[in-house]
This record gives sequence, C-alpha cells and structure tokens, in this order.
Amino acid sequence: MKAVTLIIISFLLLVDCSQPCACGPEPRAYYYFFYKSSSNPDLLQPQSGIYNPADVKLYEVINNNGTITQNPAPAVNGQYVFDNGTRQGVYFIYYQSSIFQYQKDLKKTLIQLKQGVTDTLTYTFVPSSSYPQQIFYNSKPVWKLGDGMEILIVK
Repeated sequence: MKAVTLIIISFLLLVDCSQPCACGPEPRAYYYFFYKSSSNPDLLQPQSGIYNPADVKLYEVINNNGTITQNPAPAVNGQYVFDNGTRQGVYFIYYQSSIFQYQKDLKKTLIQLKQGVTDTLTYTFVPSSSYPQQIFYNSKPVWKLGDGMEILIVK
C-alpha cells in the first residue's frame, strides 16, 4: 500500500499544474477526515454523532495578488460528508483541496463543523513544489508527505 501511495505522490509531484495537463483542468489533492472522540467512534454519524453532516462546510482562504478571499471548497453535489468509501458505514469529510490550482496562495482551509465550531488546516510545502509537505489541524501536525489520504481527528 505504501508503495502505491509513493508512486501516486511521485506522479503528482511530476505534474506541472501551471500548464493544462491530462489530469484535468484543476487537478486536486483529496483527503478523508474521520472524526472521533474517546467516547464516540464517529462524530459525523447523524444518529449518534455531535455534528450534523448537512451543517459541515469547507472554505479555502486564498491570497489572490494581496487580496485575501474565502471561497467554498469544491464539494460533491453540494456536500462534504459521506458514509461510503474506504470504511463502509463510517462517516467522513471528503476534502478535494484546490492546492494544485492555488499552490502556496492557499493559505488555509476552514472546516466549519457546525455554527460556531470552525477548525483550521494550514500547510507547509515541498520546496519548489505546489505539493504539501505537511498539514496541520488547529496547529497540530496530522499529515506529512508519504502518509495515506485518511486523516483521523480525535476531539
């Protein structure tokens, strides 16, 4: 599995996203965020979780030539939370990051779990690349280059 992940990451590092490429007009990095606590294995589960999937929103904060804008992150049919995929029956946030489109101008991502509860993703980058070297969740490291795309958040 690590070998496949490294091959995919190596391919992504070779993609020059400043030019149109075969991988689409806006190639994206994607991540699966799973939320749990010591007493609840799935905080996004509608019946037993504390966050309603319909309330979850993601925003990307971008520096556009010195002007900071906040845009909704790409969503699938207007939603960010799913319960199918890598872990059947477990809810997760599917984040399609615009990091290749905005590169280092993507300053942070805001994850609004519900009204009044917003967490922050920030990034460090591989030198001379648009690919993230490390991702921080509320200033705590949660992902580094070479990790899989699943990120577990314990609240």
